[in-house]
Amino acid sequence: MKTRRPTRMAWSYLRHHKLRLTTAVFWRSLYELVPMQVPLLTGLIVDALAGGKISLWGVDRDLTDPMAILQLAATGLMGVALVYGLSAYGWTVATARLSRGFVTDLRRRLIAHAINISIDRHLSIGAAGFIDRILRDTAATRSFLEKVFVRTLTNLLRAGYPVLMLIVLDFRLALVALSVLPVQRLISRQLEKRLQATTRKRRESDATLLAALKEKLDGIEDIQALNANNVTVGALNHKVDHLEQKQLGVARVNALMRLTVWLSTGIGLALIWWQGGLQVLAGQMTVGQLVVFTGLVTFAYRPFRQFTNIVNVYHRGVVSLERIDELLSVETSVQDRFDAVPLSVKEGRIAIDQLAFAYDSQPILRDIDLRINPHQLVAVVGRSGSGKSTLLKLLARLHDPQKGEIRIDDQPIDAVTLASLRSQIALVGQNPVLFSDTILENVRLAQPEADLDKVKAACRLAGALSFIETLDEGFETRIGTDGINLSGGQAQRISIARALLTGPGVLLMDEPTSALDAETEAAIVKTLGQLKQHTTIVLTAHRSQVMCSADLIVVMDKGRIIAKGNHPYLWKNCHVYRELFTDNQILSLAA
Repeated sequence: MKTRRPTRMAWSYLRHHKLRLTTAVFWRSLYELVPMQVPLLTGLIVDALAGGKISLWGVDRDLTDPMAILQLAATGLMGVALVYGLSAYGWTVATARLSRGFVTDLRRRLIAHAINISIDRHLSIGAAGFIDRILRDTAATRSFLEKVFVRTLTNLLRAGYPVLMLIVLDFRLALVALSVLPVQRLISRQLEKRLQATTRKRRESDATLLAALKEKLDGIEDIQALNANNVTVGALNHKVDHLEQKQLGVARVNALMRLTVWLSTGIGLALIWWQGGLQVLAGQMTVGQLVVFTGLVTFAYRPFRQFTNIVNVYHRGVVSLERIDELLSVETSVQDRFDAVPLSVKEGRIAIDQLAFAYDSQPILRDIDLRINPHQLVAVVGRSGSGKSTLLKLLARLHDPQKGEIRIDDQPIDAVTLASLRSQIALVGQNPVLFSDTILENVRLAQPEADLDKVKAACRLAGALSFIETLDEGFETRIGTDGINLSGGQAQRISIARALLTGPGVLLMDEPTSALDAETEAAIVKTLGQLKQHTTIVLTAHRSQVMCSADLIVVMDKGRIIAKGNHPYLWKNCHVYRELFTDNQILSLAA
């Protein structure tokens, strides 16, 4: 995985905001330049009051009337205040527009990447990893852009103007003022390396705490049921303490940098007052000129005195940009081939040849061969961990197999576009995920333009319309996070309706009746019998009514297909199949 340098990455996004960048740099340059005229005008006033010779920008002036000089300086200071205020407003607004556009672009890119990346990459990164980068890392780049990137473009003016004026006013005294900077910079460079390393460790500890916190809160019901509250709090507190240690490490490095900067520039100012005072006493410099010189030295030192804050923001931004680019550089393992064509499902015939799949070198499926005819209802059964759900995910191409081929109507699914494949194949998971929105929006997830009549028809087929119409707000009922306001059976029927609304040519269902009561299961089984007239249905199951309706039962064990056939044949010839059912289920199957 190759990542770009953070500054190069930032510039790649800033190129889309050239006008905003130019505007921000202009106002920032004015904001930096204008207040540097204050020492010059202040020195003019001091010399006018002292009755000495007048010089402005290092050039002697013929003005002798103190009142005229005072009026000129006072007018100049008021002009400086006006322009400074305008530039401060312009800089703040322009930079806010630039940084918000920059952050918005990053977030849009990360969100699109998170939604489209393959499932295996999601599992390796985790939801907390995506959220952390989308919200917190992108937010850190805003300060990076405002305080570092734009200011870099104004640094020549910011540091160059006062240094140039110091040289013009007094070359030897300027050398004294600048003599402390090389040593200070040498020490700071060494501390910068430590700061970036400690900042990255702190950010990693921060992300680890977020991931652990989300995981524990997601499992809060089990934690409380097992009386593991204190253990969980202790584990999280340990991570909080670890993060605190890393934060203190960053603070120590920052403190060392602040110490060296303020010590060196403080020594420099002391040297200027000493040497400059000697020149005033010797008649080589006026008091006003010394005021001008020390004022400009303060401006020349200011970038270095602000260096600690800026470098801290810089390294936080660099670490965040590196983390963002690391995520954007993760390539999805399931993607369209360059010559992919749209899938056309006319019959719904499925062919699987020599299919094999492993996850993290752990074999899940081995040598799967299967033929499914159009408009069949096929039930896949087997012990837990036999590979049933994985087979459905491969049919939907949520993963790609390491070996073998899947064809739908003689079209290899890895040769067709993902969009066309998933628009004609619907997968209903065993644990349906519903979103904290209305029932209507949950059903219309993949078909937002569907009208209410189509939504009702899909819900009627799924056996969901009857309970939806009993709700006070009907389809506008908000179901809460993870469908908390619905029962398990109701949530599953909503997820089935969501799949049916897409009008799939192939319908895949993972334990569709596991959370349903017998009456609702019977209704769903009847619906499946009607649906197979229009679509091919493949489902995993262990409930008796589903088995009665299946045209073909496929028995899996340890990642292989060990038997195929109907119930009487499998009951007679497959001991694994017999072991899957209780006596009550056997009686219902025989009835």
